[in-house]
Amino acid sequence: MKTEKFEKLSKEVQEKIVQEQIEFNSETFEIDDWTWFIERVKEWGFEISEDDIRYQGFNSQGDGASFTGSIIVLKFIDKYNSIYDDLIEVPEDADEIDTVGIYIKDNFYMHENTCEVEKYNDIPYDLWVKIEDQRKEFSKDLYDEIYNMYANCTDEDKVRADIIDENRWYSLNGEEFFEDDERPIRYDYEIYLNDELIKEKDLPGRTIGKIGSLHLQIKHKLNYLHENVDEIKDDEKETIAGWIEELEFQLQECWQFPKDISYHYYWKELPGCTCPRLDNDDLRGTGMRIYDGRCPYHKHLIKEK
Repeated sequence: MKTEKFEKLSKEVQEKIVQEQIEFNSETFEIDDWTWFIERVKEWGFEISEDDIRYQGFNSQGDGASFTGSIIVLKFIDKYNSIYDDLIEVPEDADEIDTVGIYIKDNFYMHENTCEVEKYNDIPYDLWVKIEDQRKEFSKDLYDEIYNMYANCTDEDKVRADIIDENRWYSLNGEEFFEDDERPIRYDYEIYLNDELIKEKDLPGRTIGKIGSLHLQIKHKLNYLHENVDEIKDDEKETIAGWIEELEFQLQECWQFPKDISYHYYWKELPGCTCPRLDNDDLRGTGMRIYDGRCPYHKHLIKEK
């Protein structure tokens, strides 16, 4: 099959490839590292973790970002007084205040007004207002940066430049290929997620995106393995099996289910797996599995009596 660099394809095929990549980027968009934000707010006494950050985007009036966690009051006062002229007086009983929390007051949306700093009698109202205003400002800045990241990964010129920089090869109709040979690495899938369960679990947008991305990773890997089964080395198969199981554990974590290997589905889809498929389908969720002693992927899991 004839393959070409992106720049040599027709304009129509280039546009098709760019739009497909933009759609893929949009569906799988997520942020893996929040250190930049956590460290920024920490200077003001805000103590948060990755799990405390939530956002929703990018085309609804309810879109936005917010976070929970706690604030070290004295650290906030020190930072504020080092920047602004209207100095905050340290309360006499400041040592007793220590920290205040940030709680969620609205689970439906995720913008800055859906969270709030807790009010304590020990904290003067003027001080609470300043802390709350700073929290809102951080939330707005956070969403602006998230939106810029998203816009960057869906900008046509940026996506086109990335495709060229990554030196991808395509067939004349736009299907992506490895650079060194003609094995396809891109497939089209339709991923259907349980909308009712998403609402029941109140899953944030980034988690829904990660679920879709994990399913795509599994399907890409299985498709590649089935098309190149003769190239899989025997000493790699145990590792491959573990990799599939780990992705399914990540799926369970995203869905907020206990990590339970007996509910995994894809493990028996590996090419050359000889474990009885129908019997294991019947046993799914029971805590039991049937392994074939000849299976190159799973025979090591058989317990010796």
